[in-house]
Amino acid sequence: MMVQYPAMSSYQVPMTQGSQGLPQQSYQQPIVLPNQSGGRRRRRRRRRRRRRRRRRRRRRRRRRRRRRRRRRRRRRRRRRRRRRRRRNLK
Repeated sequence: MMVQYPAMSSYQVPMTQGSQGLPQQSYQQPIVLPNQSGGRRRRRRRRRRRRRRRRRRRRRRRRRRRRRRRRRRRRRRRRRRRRRRRRNLK
């Protein structure tokens, strides 16, 4: 079978699958699979970065405990409007 298909000489690795008697499948597998896996992995990495940004917002809420030490200046707790502007930047 290897002599009849000269194109199989360039694909020596998928010849292990050619033992099934279907050499046409060995042509398609090394060409199609890396293109599909490469495109899907890039999209999943972008979604994970967006989830990490949401976790950073929870860490900013811990800074309220530091501002509670200034109990005499209760009127300056209206700084929550600045946190809304940070969400629009991202």
